[in-house]
Amino acid sequence: CDAGICPTQFQRDQIPKCFHEKVAVMPDGIDTDYYSPARSAPPPAPGLEFLAERELVTYVARGMEPYRGFPEFMQALEIVLRERPGAHAVVVGEDRVAYGRRLAEGDSYKQRALSERRLDWTRVHFTGLLPRPQYRAVLQASSVHVYLTIPFVLSWSLLEAMSAGTAIVASDVAPVREVADGEPKAAQLVDMRRPEEVAAAIIGLLSDRTGATQMGDAARARILERNQARDAWRRKAAWLENLTFGRAAPR
Repeated sequence: CDAGICPTQFQRDQIPKCFHEKVAVMPDGIDTDYYSPARSAPPPAPGLEFLAERELVTYVARGMEPYRGFPEFMQALEIVLRERPGAHAVVVGEDRVAYGRRLAEGDSYKQRALSERRLDWTRVHFTGLLPRPQYRAVLQASSVHVYLTIPFVLSWSLLEAMSAGTAIVASDVAPVREVADGEPKAAQLVDMRRPEEVAAAIIGLLSDRTGATQMGDAARARILERNQARDAWRRKAAWLENLTFGRAAPR
């Protein structure tokens, strides 16, 4: 190729070094006008209107799988719901594996969680996949959003949650640090292999609403500074123009 684009430095680093000079790091960009904080907490989804204004822990992924820390999230949730009797959880995604090895036919990580975890299941709400407006409402209604992942492709859902001004507990791995690390703190980073640490971080933010609000504000400011779609479009247009006229791609 003459040139390429990676949305994160982490992904660029996975490419052999001999190609690095050809690859520009440019985020995809988030519609920050659409993914913005709500003036008041909206109901997260149809049938869940009663959750408005409650403590709400949210988790979003296409599937329920180890790559995105679903088993660890459910272990942490067991602790959270025991310690916070008024809290509820909303899990958005399908009962499938989008990344990684699938289990045997008839088995799934959701089914394992249902059989292995001791939870008050009346406070755990599985929505399946949601239309975009309802998905946005989940992020806007969230008290604490949990994003767990191995070092892997960064999910848009993390950036959209940051843009919505949500307090976030996230895996302490390179692609997450790239967008959420630094001061002021834009997320509480944890080792997802330690569910008790994940739970403690969630409980801490549920308990400290002033700190959670400040973290959400910092997350949105970070996205406005680095990841707005309108800025990404301009950068990519300039990049393509430079390629057209035979100049090196901007880095």
